[in-house]
Amino acid sequence: MLCAKRSPGDSQINGVRRCDSGDLYPILEASSGLNVKEDFLVEYSSECINPGDPHHRFDNTQLDLTIDTHDVLAAARTKWNVLLFQPGLVGGHCIGVEPCYLTHPTQQAGYEPETFLAGRDVNDSMGAYIANRVVRLISEHSGSRNQRRVLALGTTSKEKCPDLRNSKAQDLVAELHKQQFEVFVSDPFVDEVSRHLPVPAKWVDVSDVLAGTGANAEDKFDAVVLAVAHEEFQCLGEPMRSQLRPGGIVFDVKDFRPSHVVDARL
Repeated sequence: MLCAKRSPGDSQINGVRRCDSGDLYPILEASSGLNVKEDFLVEYSSECINPGDPHHRFDNTQLDLTIDTHDVLAAARTKWNVLLFQPGLVGGHCIGVEPCYLTHPTQQAGYEPETFLAGRDVNDSMGAYIANRVVRLISEHSGSRNQRRVLALGTTSKEKCPDLRNSKAQDLVAELHKQQFEVFVSDPFVDEVSRHLPVPAKWVDVSDVLAGTGANAEDKFDAVVLAVAHEEFQCLGEPMRSQLRPGGIVFDVKDFRPSHVVDARL
């Protein structure tokens, strides 16, 4: 492993001498009788994992599960070469369907593409996973009620899109309905003709909700779930909280709103 020098005078870390390709390649070639880049390759580590350092190694790095996912992503953005993938409900065709064009013929050929299939399992289970988190948070914050109501904001497969096909937000709605919730949905991109979901759900206009639908406590919600990050929902914050029952929660799937105006997110 090569450790990059970050300044001319910085030649050691924790007593371990840094080296670069000019130091290492001749040693490896002389001892092996092979030629670098022809007979073998050398991996480069720009993150300076220190050889010989027992306290800074991959195998004993602790994962603190209380760290907010989006704080980790914000830190990752300080790296020039990082690939950022945000958690959420990934629907549509590219991620939701097209991998099947690879996995199906691969399995027919007798090979089990475990990495691809693991990705499919995670993506396909996200709707139920989020629904279960919402249910658990409602129970923790407000206990059990005979009639539980949830408002899901966004039902399309992605932002700024009217397409309901392959929408994982619908999986979320279906799971909440399965768990005996009365589910309300709102999406400014879905017209009345296209409002078809696989389970019973009541379509509402979010502006009507904010205008006073929640005047009666029984008309308010146990949870509001920001499922799709439409710009039309950007202004929702404290006004939406006024439509929550005591102990009600706002769950942000896509890190769409600031953390101080929501109760939980992925």
